[in-house]
Amino acid sequence: MSTSTPVPLDNLIGSTASRAFFPLVDRLIERSAKAHYVFQDLEAFLKLSLENPAEGSKVYWRETLSRAHLAAAISLRRNKTWLDGACSAAHNQNPLALAACLRGFIEAAADTHDALSQVPLTIATTSANIVRALSGKSEVFVVSQELEDKLIHFAYAKKVRGKENIDEKYKAKTAAEYIAAFKWFNAPAVVDLYSQLCEYAHAAAPSVHMFLDQLDEPAETTLSHKKEAHLDLPRDLPSIMERVVILAFSPPLITLGTLNYFPIPTLHTPEATPQVCSGMPLWAKVEHAFRTSRPAAAAPLNSA
Repeated sequence: MSTSTPVPLDNLIGSTASRAFFPLVDRLIERSAKAHYVFQDLEAFLKLSLENPAEGSKVYWRETLSRAHLAAAISLRRNKTWLDGACSAAHNQNPLALAACLRGFIEAAADTHDALSQVPLTIATTSANIVRALSGKSEVFVVSQELEDKLIHFAYAKKVRGKENIDEKYKAKTAAEYIAAFKWFNAPAVVDLYSQLCEYAHAAAPSVHMFLDQLDEPAETTLSHKKEAHLDLPRDLPSIMERVVILAFSPPLITLGTLNYFPIPTLHTPEATPQVCSGMPLWAKVEHAFRTSRPAAAAPLNSA
């Protein structure tokens, strides 16, 4: 579980987002971190799939759901760690560290959205085939290449060096591509805030001027050192950050809730209940997809 921070999260993300996701996020992190994942060697998997398609399909979906759990669990930990860093930096009056952590949190939230925003619905829509495959009785080898590529991209994508020739799913997107999600999310203020934070983190002029007081008079400008440097952030920072929090924590929460519907106990997260997820538009779509795909299983398999 992440350590408590001396500056309330409300100061950074607003009381609404703080109440909605915390301390739930800490409980989700503690539970999901207990999971372990087993991935078969590719050659062995291909051989198995040719000799026994039903067993190959079982392995494929077990591993795909494991990748979804991994992405959700790591997203929660990574995003919360950035927030912990921001709170600690604010408490220690370290403005540059605060800028870097807020900027990192925005990027990580955008990556989480990119990786997981469609994963729960895709899984729910395919749930009937997935359950059949996990039983080892599937007569058809059903795959979801887009889902697989998204999850592999999250875990393994990296910056391409020189003329390195690698598959597209292993190529990391640029920060600008990730941040563009906030324009789609109707949150242009987040994009503006991110640009401002980059000016501090990338050692541009604001990272110099934050340490200076400037007095302009008709014939001269006087500069003096500030006793305490600070960031010139928007007054409505908490309301802006609420939008980031939604992208950071809703997709992994709903992904963990979705995985509770499948017979893989090691991937279950009892804290991610339908009640906790209710009220989120994506969850309503997920529940509808489950009812449509698997009418006999309208509740999580691990529910009481």
